Amino acid sequence: MNTISTVALYPPRASAPKRVPVRYFALLLGFLEARGMDTARLLELASVEAGRLELSDATLLLADTRAFRRHTGKTPSEYQQDLMRHEATSSA
Repeated sequence: MNTISTVALYPPRASAPKRVPVRYFALLLGFLEARGMDTARLLELASVEAGRLELSDATLLLADTRAFRRHTGKTPSEYQQDLMRHEATSSA
């Protein structure tokens, strides 16, 4: 029996790093700042330039978002849920 094996002609492409729109972090930082957190220091610890958050089409690497958790104890999505709950109770 003749078996044909396939060999990759090209090396597999590395997947692009996952990115998140900065607009979510701009909202998150506003929320944290309103609660007394030193957001400038948080950005510094996370190695994120504050100017990147001002660009509407900019993104952050998923790795950047992990730094937020290390320094705040919550993931950005957990803060987003807090923000949504806060907005819901504020408008009611």
